[in-house]
Amino acid sequence: MKLIGQPETYSDILERVFVTTLLAGFVCTAVLGAFSPQVAAFLNSIDTEAELGLIKNLKVLYVAVPLLVAMSSRLIKLHDRVSDILRLRYTIDTRWILIPLAEGVGVNPDPAQRDAIRENRRNLMYSVFYPYVSLPDSVIDRQRVRSALDNLGWLWVFIEASVVCILSTLIAYYIGAHGAVEVIALLSVLATVGGVGFWLACMRTTTAEVDAILIDNGRRGEIRGHFECLWNPTVSMSGSSTRKQSAGSQPTHDVFISHASEDKDAIARPLYDALTAKGVSVWFDEVTLELGDSLRRKIDEGLAHCRYGIVVLSPTFLAKEWPQRELDGLVARETDSGEKAILPIWHNLDRSTLLLYSAPLADRLAARSTEGVPSIVQKILKVIKRPYES
Repeated sequence: MKLIGQPETYSDILERVFVTTLLAGFVCTAVLGAFSPQVAAFLNSIDTEAELGLIKNLKVLYVAVPLLVAMSSRLIKLHDRVSDILRLRYTIDTRWILIPLAEGVGVNPDPAQRDAIRENRRNLMYSVFYPYVSLPDSVIDRQRVRSALDNLGWLWVFIEASVVCILSTLIAYYIGAHGAVEVIALLSVLATVGGVGFWLACMRTTTAEVDAILIDNGRRGEIRGHFECLWNPTVSMSGSSTRKQSAGSQPTHDVFISHASEDKDAIARPLYDALTAKGVSVWFDEVTLELGDSLRRKIDEGLAHCRYGIVVLSPTFLAKEWPQRELDGLVARETDSGEKAILPIWHNLDRSTLLLYSAPLADRLAARSTEGVPSIVQKILKVIKRPYES
């Protein structure tokens, strides 16, 4: 886990946020214990000892309480919730990325077109930004992308630390631990100042990413096509990474199998073979892709033109960038259409692990690879409701 070094994947950022939230919770817990006899009595009520990194011989509750705080924050994705409330992600996506990209390709959107960008920002991000900056195969300079991710990660760190400190300040005030109020309030201010600093740093590095994307004329043409298609759905997007389906058009595949390459032999390929034997049209990378194809474009096209996405969730899947991008694209489709698009399959995965990644995803009814491929196929056929033989 890279706490200080620049991240290689989004998972590195989440690990950094978890660890620093744990540390913030520990500091606040220790301060409350130092200024409140009641809190100290509670924290010392269990003699079992634990350790937190380099800190040894701690009473177990000094570790258990902040660990519970950090796990709860990870479970609800606290930084995302706060970001939504403060519209931080919205601002980054629209003001710093999408509108500058539109202006950079010569579109110069009017107020109505800007509103369309804001309403469709999630899908647009997967069309005109993420394909060029996703690690490890970023199209633009990799160091620019890592620097932007690094600043974004620290922004989330200070957001969660600020929330933990503010809540601890309120607790200290409620129990009358005035000394703790002063100390933790000061920590809250410092965390907020740190968050503002990295917010400004995010603006600089994100702007640098946009500038790097716009250098290439080919990329500019693709991006312009996406914006023109957004405002005029009848416009063809030849040469771009996806094509917007016109009203009434039919998907070219029944299902898209999203999986990590490590899970191909165990579950993805047998599932493809069994579905195609039933006459189901399946987008499957090793069959659909041909020599010389653009991986990014073909995957985007497959996602855009499938009825459902079969997502093989596994520890490997959750740790890799490309599969998560595919899942995010399917989630965006569900959000926009209000219709089910994701058919999850758990492979070597339990609910507690998935809860740490996504509580809504863990709450979905899923098939399990231990059921066997024939059983999974029957469940899929029932959902897609096509007249295949049983």
